[in-house]
Amino acid sequence: MKIDFPRIPYPENADEFNRIAAIGEKLRKLHLMQEIPQPLTVSFNIPGDNIVSEVRYEKEFPDRVGEDKVGKVYINRTQCFENVPELAWNFYIGGYQPAQKWLKDRKNRTLTYDNIEHYRKIIAILIETHNLMQELG
Repeated sequence: MKIDFPRIPYPENADEFNRIAAIGEKLRKLHLMQEIPQPLTVSFNIPGDNIVSEVRYEKEFPDRVGEDKVGKVYINRTQCFENVPELAWNFYIGGYQPAQKWLKDRKNRTLTYDNIEHYRKIIAILIETHNLMQELG
């Protein structure tokens, strides 16, 4: 917005307006965490101290072609969130990457059960946001 005003296309008819408005409503509810997509496919099952010390993403199958690219988001040397889509890890909203920033902001802190669940929800929301953006075309 510092460079130019956001451009909002004018819908051609009422049906198109209503379709776009419905997607906007879904996005609003997602980003305010009023609706969480199900199921949450990301897991965090490795025992440990849950301290965020080094955040990194590792692809599970970097050589496979044509499959959804998923990987692990490590919070320390041994513990990780599994089955995290690369798309969610690299997704930008408003100039930053929420999946990365949320964990990096918690460096040297211990993740609670609620924190872990919150992060799983963030990933699900980022995936659904991408899907809704594809619907907008």
